[in-house]
Amino acid sequence: MGLLAWLSVHYSIKSDWTKPQRHTLSAASQAILAQFKEELLFRIYVTENESLKTLMQEIIAPYQRAYSPLITEWVNPHTMPMEVRELEIQNDGELFIHYQGRYEQLREISEETITNALQRLIRPENRYLTFLTGHGERSPEQFGHHDVTDFADHLRSRGFVVDTHHFAQQGDLPEETGLLVLASIRSSLLAGEMAAIKDYLQQGGNLLWLLDPDSHGDSAELLAYLGVEKQSGIMVDLNSQILGVNNPTLITLNRYTRHAIVADFAYTTLFPESIGLTANPPENWSQSPFLLTPAQTWLEQSPQQKPPQFDADQDISGPLALGLVLTRHYEVTLADDSTELLEQRVVLIGDGDFLSNTYLNNGGNLDLGLRLVNWLVRDEQFITIPARMDLDKTLSLHSLQASLLGLFFLVILPIALFSTGFIIYAYRKRSV
Repeated sequence: MGLLAWLSVHYSIKSDWTKPQRHTLSAASQAILAQFKEELLFRIYVTENESLKTLMQEIIAPYQRAYSPLITEWVNPHTMPMEVRELEIQNDGELFIHYQGRYEQLREISEETITNALQRLIRPENRYLTFLTGHGERSPEQFGHHDVTDFADHLRSRGFVVDTHHFAQQGDLPEETGLLVLASIRSSLLAGEMAAIKDYLQQGGNLLWLLDPDSHGDSAELLAYLGVEKQSGIMVDLNSQILGVNNPTLITLNRYTRHAIVADFAYTTLFPESIGLTANPPENWSQSPFLLTPAQTWLEQSPQQKPPQFDADQDISGPLALGLVLTRHYEVTLADDSTELLEQRVVLIGDGDFLSNTYLNNGGNLDLGLRLVNWLVRDEQFITIPARMDLDKTLSLHSLQASLLGLFFLVILPIALFSTGFIIYAYRKRSV
């Protein structure tokens, strides 16, 4: 017994028995931590507020258990006034995460904010994403249902630099552009704009192009340059009704090819009003359809027909290519006059709605969008990291459930305890 008592004082064992593993880091957080190889410092500026320190320790402790080279330093800001001013610390409990001479400052502390900060720190360099504007595209800065503001915010939180570019106002594309995004162009590109995009591609620039059935400005010239054609018609899948969606033009995918973008991808993705794509790329380019629809889908040539019915004489049967990957290898000359072989990457998808504010949080759309961008900028180590932290910290009850719980704790349980006490009292009184 004495040995057990001594062991209980000097050693502790913690185990998370909650069903959603609430006290264990999510798979996303663990995958990010696995990327680190050196010492990681958490420097916390908190006053003698014991309740706040306890709360922060509960949030940080799972990171310490998962990554042993993590060091924590607790600093009372009242004892370091000059440092507080230099770092512009405003709130009690701010966290600074240091790694390899860089740091991230967090004013709101949660697993999601910490893991996103870690992802920004571990990303080797800034990745600049440029969204083309001026042609009715989906905007990363506006808040319409069709825009991509939420997706852009997720990218920024993970260390991407997201900006827009208007050729008429800003001229050529910025040199630091690591990925050009054409998000559903709706008016034709001018000749100079077309030439600038072609020049960007000739120099090895990466491209993400979202196309829609009603995007009349998609530019046949640029598609022809890439050797891609839009198939006529709108995709139809009557099996979407299984998901309770009375919209046959909503395409759902839950099986994917073996391409690196969708490797081990197990989520269902939703694509409203999509088109099919075919490719016959130029010399030195290779192409691969990485999003293929099921065999029961088809391209409806008479969308006004309600309900749609497959017509073998005019409709195009599935499987259909909803997403295409184009790649080519090219040489670049480095500062020491040596050469390096790089891979240029282009992705075209026959739907832009799946990344819009309306549909982004449906199924695995966000995860697929992040996988696309990480692959296009050659950050393969982040491709398989889930988008969400899967934090299940809240208890959601229907009104009936809440009423029953209230009835039990406020009425039934007190009556039961009072009755039990009264019965015991009466029994003892009779015994005397």
